Amino acid sequence: MGRAMVARLGLGLLLLALLLPTQKTLRIPNLKDM
Repeated sequence: MGRAMVARLGLGLLLLALLLPTQKTLRIPNLKDM
């Protein structure tokens, strides 16, 4: 279970890093909601 959460967080951070420059204001609230 722990590994799954870590992998999920890693993927989330990668997606954030990719989308942050283009959709900064839209992505942050969505991630907080999750």
